[in-house]
Amino acid sequence: MRYEIKENGILEKIYIFFLGFIGFSMLGQYLVLNVLHFPFYFIEWLYFPLIARYGIRAFQNAKAHLMVSSVVFGFCLLLGICVGIVQSGSVGFLQEYRNIVYIFIIYQYVKRHGVDVNPMVFINISFYAVTGELVYIVFVSNSNIVSSMNCVAIAMAIIGYFVYGKNKWGVTSFMLALLSAMLSGYRIGIVVSVCSLIVACLYILFKKGSALSRTQLIRRIIMSGVIVVLIFLVIVNYKAIVTVIADAMGMSKFAIFRITTRMEAIFRLDFSTSQDTARLKIWMKPIEIFFESILPSGIIGKRGTYVDAPITYLYAIFGSIGAIVLVIMIVSLVLRRMYERRINKVNSQLYSLLSLMFLVLAALFLLNGTFIINMYQAIMTGIILGLLCRKAE
Repeated sequence: MRYEIKENGILEKIYIFFLGFIGFSMLGQYLVLNVLHFPFYFIEWLYFPLIARYGIRAFQNAKAHLMVSSVVFGFCLLLGICVGIVQSGSVGFLQEYRNIVYIFIIYQYVKRHGVDVNPMVFINISFYAVTGELVYIVFVSNSNIVSSMNCVAIAMAIIGYFVYGKNKWGVTSFMLALLSAMLSGYRIGIVVSVCSLIVACLYILFKKGSALSRTQLIRRIIMSGVIVVLIFLVIVNYKAIVTVIADAMGMSKFAIFRITTRMEAIFRLDFSTSQDTARLKIWMKPIEIFFESILPSGIIGKRGTYVDAPITYLYAIFGSIGAIVLVIMIVSLVLRRMYERRINKVNSQLYSLLSLMFLVLAALFLLNGTFIINMYQAIMTGIILGLLCRKAE
């Protein structure tokens, strides 16, 4: 594949920093809406250099996108929009469609043409996004409102650095993400951070490659063992660690309650104490509304439901049958590409990272839908899906 480092110049480094720090974190949304006072979340201004660079190529190859999938996607999208206009009597809801449109466009482009940046650029952008989330949570976020986090960026930073041998940066990403999740009371952020670190350790321990010397093997085992012990100690001393962080950072009682009492209740399957009874009902909603949602509803709203049951977001846009077909098509294509890479013995770091990120996206699709309903996360999701479905070169 065509990968060249594009982070040599000072201007490129500055742009990549701000792209991650602002363009892929809640900090950017705050700046656009509350500092720049745009009437809607207009973050595209930060992506203009990328649009200028790749947009011309995409326009020149537009005919390549006129395939069956594009026609079906366009039909379902227009059907949903028409239904939405009829039901609401306005077109104000159309800005909510940007997420799914961007995912599709970026997915189609990357799948066909790839990208000519080094994978480390994506990983660094993810790290800067995690840093931006921490800055937002510490200096901006309301202490009584849970701030969502870019879980895709968290996983990409932690797993990516470990896959590319930058273990110290991987641990740093984990610590920043875990601290951010604790301060905001965002429990899924804690889960994603810990699970990403565990996955990264397993990758290091069992990854294939050239024959290792005894010293290298012992070093790998020791490093993985230390990280596993560290995770165990964090779990065992979880409350004490939260207390220390709460005293040092001035955590709100609401955040402390969410990441201690409510998380412990979940582990005991006591959903009434964890206040997740409503979430259980939402998880059943895709089944309950399947037949009444065959046609798209058009209007995208009630983000709480979409976050807890992401498939309902696709229901609203494509209808229940269309949503299920779309998911099956993407999953089957990803699995086919992964199988092709295994048969062709393509085991590069990039494909290892993408395979692990596919597991992350699959888990998020069952647990948390911000990766497709928040625009800055949706763009990152589109890139990953495009790379996953791209033929190995």
